[in-house]
Amino acid sequence: PPPAPELLHLKFRLGQTRRPFSYESYALGDREIELVNRSKVVEGLVPGRDVKALAGRDVGGFLEAELAPGMREKFLVGTVGVFNGEGSGVNDKNKQKDLDLRLTARPRSWISFGGSYTNGRLGQPAQVRDRKGVEIALKYGPFHVRSEYIYGRDHMTLKDGWYAHGNCMLYKDKLMVSGRYEEFDPNKESHGDRQKQTTVGVNYRPLKELRFTAALEMQRDRLKEDRGLFLVSL
Repeated sequence: PPPAPELLHLKFRLGQTRRPFSYESYALGDREIELVNRSKVVEGLVPGRDVKALAGRDVGGFLEAELAPGMREKFLVGTVGVFNGEGSGVNDKNKQKDLDLRLTARPRSWISFGGSYTNGRLGQPAQVRDRKGVEIALKYGPFHVRSEYIYGRDHMTLKDGWYAHGNCMLYKDKLMVSGRYEEFDPNKESHGDRQKQTTVGVNYRPLKELRFTAALEMQRDRLKEDRGLFLVSL
């Protein structure tokens, strides 16, 4: 008889690794990002990326448990991590450790949702760095849509932001168009700091290990002036 399907999968990582927070930061590697840059709220608030660490990595470890009843991949995934909180290749500057919690569910093959939480301290003297995030992702045929909202507190400064992202595969996993709208407020107490940006782009992958990406970022600044930036990556 065939072997019984595994119900529970465990994964443990220790060292310098990406922190388990946010769909875009944790679930998508650098080769899987559809546009040239990640969203501003992810780069500005996700632990590890907010201190400009390489690839959002930090020193620590996490334990991840995946419940997969009836071979339903990633039906329920829970992750607990402990990190220094200073980024990769940097010694811890205080005695407190950052605690990361992440829980995601995939009740159907076309939908997943979840949330992330971080309770942390940064620098010396240690200052509060807390994060909360929620996410949802939908897939149907050639279409993929996802969105996230992240709220953060750095000492006395409150921050938040969100994005909505959509992809459409046009030709045999080789040609894809993408679009994203996002807002990020680095200081909710300061009027006029909220950043708004729209990005459109195209991906062409002639070979499995070769990808060409072009994107146009259109941002409205605090003076309500529009600025555009054209980016290309290979």
